[in-house]
Amino acid sequence: MPKGYVGKLLWVDLASGKISTTVLDEATAQGYLGGSGLGARLIYDRLKTIKDPLHPSNPLCLLPGLLCGSVVPGANRTMVCALSPATGAWGEARAGGAWAPMLKYAGYDGVIFTGKAKKPVYVWIENDQVEIRPAEKLWGKGFYETDERLLQETHRDAIVAGIGPAGEKLSRMACVMFEGKYARSAGRTGMGAVMGAKNLKAVVVRGTGGVPVADPMGLMKRASAYGGKEKQRFKRNFELGTAGGVMGVEAVGDMPIHNFMGGRWAEKAERISGQTMFKKYGKHERSCLSCPSNCTLVVDIPGTAVGHAPEYETIGAFGSMCENDSLEIIGQCNELCNDYGLDTISAGNTIAFAMEAFEKGLLTEADLGGIRLTWGNGEAMLALLHKIGRREGIGDILADGTRPAAERLGKDFGDMVVEVKGVEIPMHDPRAYWSNAVNYAVANRGACHMEGVTFTVESGLPFPDLGYTAPMDPYITDGKAQLAVKMHDLMVLYDGLGICKFYIVVSYGPTILAEWLNYCTGWKLTPEGLMRTAERIFNVKRLVNVARGLSRKDDTLPKRLLSVPQRDDIGPVDPQGMERMLTEYYRIRGWDEKGIPTRERLKALQLA
Repeated sequence: MPKGYVGKLLWVDLASGKISTTVLDEATAQGYLGGSGLGARLIYDRLKTIKDPLHPSNPLCLLPGLLCGSVVPGANRTMVCALSPATGAWGEARAGGAWAPMLKYAGYDGVIFTGKAKKPVYVWIENDQVEIRPAEKLWGKGFYETDERLLQETHRDAIVAGIGPAGEKLSRMACVMFEGKYARSAGRTGMGAVMGAKNLKAVVVRGTGGVPVADPMGLMKRASAYGGKEKQRFKRNFELGTAGGVMGVEAVGDMPIHNFMGGRWAEKAERISGQTMFKKYGKHERSCLSCPSNCTLVVDIPGTAVGHAPEYETIGAFGSMCENDSLEIIGQCNELCNDYGLDTISAGNTIAFAMEAFEKGLLTEADLGGIRLTWGNGEAMLALLHKIGRREGIGDILADGTRPAAERLGKDFGDMVVEVKGVEIPMHDPRAYWSNAVNYAVANRGACHMEGVTFTVESGLPFPDLGYTAPMDPYITDGKAQLAVKMHDLMVLYDGLGICKFYIVVSYGPTILAEWLNYCTGWKLTPEGLMRTAERIFNVKRLVNVARGLSRKDDTLPKRLLSVPQRDDIGPVDPQGMERMLTEYYRIRGWDEKGIPTRERLKALQLA
C-alpha cells in the first residue's frame, strides 16, 4: 500500500465511454513524482499516437501534485497537461484551490481523458463512482453559471473544473477554470481548448477518503512548526494578494508598460495597486486548501460579482500594458476572462497588441467592428474581450493570441508581437532582470515567469541550499544560466509535488521539499537525489518539444525586448549576452548546440 499518494490513475475514454484505472507504481512515482512530472512521462510515452493538439488523440491529464491531500503547507496544485494548441508542443497549466486534494480524497492520483465525446458531457467523480453525464444544456454557458448549476446537480461540497465559451470555441488562450467566482485558473498554453476539443465541459469531484502517510506524527509536528513562520512571512509579502507588489515592481522597471514599449508609470501604478484595491473594495481574505497564508483577496468591485480580486499579472496585462489606470475596468476584464475561460496574461497582451496596431493605423474601426481601440479606452477593452470570448468578428482572429493573429492579418507588425514559442510574455519584464531572459527563452511551456521565478533570486530572495544568499547584478550575464538551470529544476519539483510557488517566499528549497516528501512517503530521498529527479523531468519535457520540432531557433526573445529600452535607465537585453547565456545553459544541461539533450546526458538520467 503506497504512502503519501494513492497509487491509482483514473482513465476516461470519452469516445467509447469506457472508464478504467491503472496502478501508479512506486518506481514511476519516485522517478517522476505527480503533477506535471507524471504528465510529462504520460505524454512522452504516447507522442507517436498524437496527431495534433486539438485532435482526440491528445490526452488531457488533470494531475494533482504528489503531496496534495496531505497537510504539507501549500500542497494543493492541480496540473493540467497535454500537447499545447498555443505552441504545438509541451503544454501545462496549474491552479490552486481544493480540486487536487479532492481528487486524492476520491482515491485517484490523476485523471486522464482520451478521445472525444459525440456530444457535450461532464464527468462526475464521487469516490469510486464515476459517470459521464450529458452537458448539452451547459454548452455555451459561462464558467460561473456552469459551476453553480453543477454543484446543484451533484453535491454542494464538490469542486468543479471546467471551461467557458472560449474553451468550447477552441481559443488557444482558453483556460481550465476552478471554483466558480473564486476563480482559480490553469491559465496558460490553451489547455481549455484541449478540453473543449473533447466536448468535455467540466470535471466535478467529491471525495470523502484520505491519503495515508508514512509518518503522520512527524508530518503534523513539522507542519505545525512551519505554519506559523510561513504565515508571518506571507503576511508581509502577500496579504493583499500579488497585487500588493504592483508599485514595487513598477519602481524597478519589472512591470511591462505600453505593450512592452516601456516608460515610467508610478502614479498610475499606485491607482491600480493592491493597496488601493483593498482600501476601496476589499472584503476579506481566503486561502487555498492546506495553506495558512490567506493570500486571496476577496473584493466587491463595481460592475462585478463579489469574488477573487485581480492578481498582479491581470493588473499588469489590463492595466499598464494597455495604459489603463482604472481598477474598475481591470476588475471587469478579470471577471469576463474568468467567465469566458480566458488566460488574462495572453488576453491582455493581445488587446495591447491590437491597441498599438490601431494607434499605428494597422487596424481600423471597421476591422474592429466599430470599436475605437485607443490606449486606455476601458469600454473598448471590454467590448473587444466579449468578441474574443465569443470568437465574433475580429475576436475570431485575436482569440488565438498575438502570433496567429499577426499571421492571419497578413500585415507587417514589426516588433509588436511579443511572445516566445507562441505564448505571450507575462508581466515581468526580462529587461529588468536578465536571468528572466534566459528563463523565458528556454522554459518548456513558452514564456513563463513561474517556470523559473529567477528574478526573485536576483533581487535577493535567499535559497541557501542552492547557493544563493545575496542579490545579483540584474544587468550582467554572469551566473544567470546557472541560476536558470537550478530554478527551472526547483520549480519542476514544486509542480511535481503540487506545492504553491508562493512558497519561494519562505525559501522552500530541495532540502525542505525532500523532508516533506520523506515524511509522507517513507522514502529516503536526499535533496541532491530530488534535484536529479527534477532534471530528469525537465529533460523529458524538453524531449517532447524536440520531437515536436522545437530547437535553439525557438529559444529566443522577441525583437522588442532585445532592441528597445525599458526606460531611460534600463536598456534592452543585450543580444550577444542572450546568446552567451543560452550557450552556457545548454552546456550545463548537457545539450548539444541545437538544444537537444545528448545521448550521454539522457543515459545519466536513466532516459536512454
